[in-house]
Amino acid sequence: MTMKQTITKGLGALTPSAWKDIVAVADPTGGFEAQVNKAAEGGSRKTFNAVITSSTKDGSNVRWTYAWTQVRRTTGTLNFAAVASGLTSATNGGKPAINTLEAGNTSVLAYGFTVVSSGDLPIAGFTFVAVPNGAVVEMSIVRDSAGVSSFQFSAPNPITGACPAAAIETPIDGGGF
Repeated sequence: MTMKQTITKGLGALTPSAWKDIVAVADPTGGFEAQVNKAAEGGSRKTFNAVITSSTKDGSNVRWTYAWTQVRRTTGTLNFAAVASGLTSATNGGKPAINTLEAGNTSVLAYGFTVVSSGDLPIAGFTFVAVPNGAVVEMSIVRDSAGVSSFQFSAPNPITGACPAAAIETPIDGGGF
């Protein structure tokens, strides 16, 4: 909301100083805040906890779509249980979700690292993989640019692999003393 920022003459108790205080409270950004149509631009969202139940690779790209089930934390600190009649990717209007951190991944790049379509990194034995089944994520319901509901979350992908079994040996010549 843009307001007239200053007045030079007062009107009874509404002095220039009082008006300045009102503007500071009512328009703290000075009218320069971002104007977003939340419903149309995907900014309006509903979030809930969900557990990843499976993933499907997106062709040769190093990204996946994810099946999920809505969960709620139980009385235990780290325990979650499915919500009775809750949302899932297959019922109640649900759809598979995407991981927004994978959005820029292609068949040759994952998080900016060069990979092959299987997700293998250039370091032998290491691979990008899908967010694991059983991971609890904060799921969001958002609208895409066409106004269609979609589901998304943000979670880092694991890199699996192990160091080579052979020891890495680098001879060092200490020189003469």
